Amino acid sequence: MRYNQPFGTPEPPLGTFPRYINGNPVTGTAGSIPPARAFDEVQIEILTVIMKAGADEGMAQTPSHDDLEQLWKALQILFAQRFITTHIFKSVHGPGADFPNLIDAMEWVARYVITPSGYVTFLVAGGQWTYVEPIEVNHANANRIAVQGAALKGASPLPPNISVTGFHSPTDGTNQIIYLRSVYATELIFTGGSSGFITYRDGVTLRYLLLTGSQTGNQVGIDAFGDVWVDGVAVWGMGHIGININSCQLLSQTSLSIVVCFCNNFGIVVTGGRVWDSGNQWWITCSNGICGWNTWGTLVHVWLVDCRGHNPPPTNRALHVNQGTQFVISGVGSQIDSNNVGGIFVAGASTLDMRGAYCRFNQGWGLQMDGGFCWADFATFQGNVEGSVYIRGGASCRVNGAVLNGGASGVISPPTLNEVGNNNSMIYT
Repeated sequence: MRYNQPFGTPEPPLGTFPRYINGNPVTGTAGSIPPARAFDEVQIEILTVIMKAGADEGMAQTPSHDDLEQLWKALQILFAQRFITTHIFKSVHGPGADFPNLIDAMEWVARYVITPSGYVTFLVAGGQWTYVEPIEVNHANANRIAVQGAALKGASPLPPNISVTGFHSPTDGTNQIIYLRSVYATELIFTGGSSGFITYRDGVTLRYLLLTGSQTGNQVGIDAFGDVWVDGVAVWGMGHIGININSCQLLSQTSLSIVVCFCNNFGIVVTGGRVWDSGNQWWITCSNGICGWNTWGTLVHVWLVDCRGHNPPPTNRALHVNQGTQFVISGVGSQIDSNNVGGIFVAGASTLDMRGAYCRFNQGWGLQMDGGFCWADFATFQGNVEGSVYIRGGASCRVNGAVLNGGASGVISPPTLNEVGNNNSMIYT
């Protein structure tokens, strides 16, 4: 509506509001006369808001003389249609769900601002749900969004439950998925080489989900360009990488295991950024085609690592610590075992803390270093075909209390500092 000027005065330009004046009998000043439409249009505008707000959701009000707060209520409805101010839950998949899939759910939440007091949890029903395209998370308030599967059917996976009898063995892959399906009630199946989740904004939480792939193409289970919180998540059978962290963070706060198995190339790749957990948690990467972990210039601080059954080509190892990475394994009892070629590779100015870990039965060296520093105190090196520890390029490795029982090389004697060919490298206690 336009401004209704006093009766008998010219219509003003848009944005100009001639003021009404009161009459004054003493001075003989006549008061302004309001035109009828000044009352008419105001009422129509207000009543239109009252009757239309929430109409699509069946929440429209019927105008009443008995309720003088209807405009206020209508405004609250309109605010709620744009802002999420409380923790709400929406169901996905299954009979009667709010959304048939997570792609529609993400499109719906994109229409809202989630305020600091708001949060959205998408509850994904138990069952197997197939996707032919990725689920993109690109909400400005992604840190207030969670995607949660049904409660686990069994205890969170532990290393003894994950079959490893060979190197990226199809038999192991089959046994692993059978076991994982006995634990996870909600499985998201990505077919035709489609990746799983792609995150472009920081903070989404993924909880109680099994993500499985078609083992084709450049498929990635979780392709993160924004921070991701994981809570009891497993990834199996991706064509390329299980979890790919691109200069952002992979974070976990619970004791539930994170599992990445039987991907064609890499288990977890971290380029820049950070991986961090709160402790008392297993990071299980088994039977991937190249390696379990491949880290470049990042900070990894995890509790326990299980890295077994990988089938890397000669230039790779099961656990790669590259280009200034700081890789800290806080707990005691990690295992980097039974990998084709070597177990661990540390390069550049990287550091590795693997105190109390087991590095056994790898087909190459247990630990190979080309620069950097490693704490291997009280670690156990056993049955590695080429030997326990091989260092060069000015690397240093502390083995206080460690068991150095090489395979073909037998017991390793620490080389002397500045020994010819040792490039100022040193193993010491």
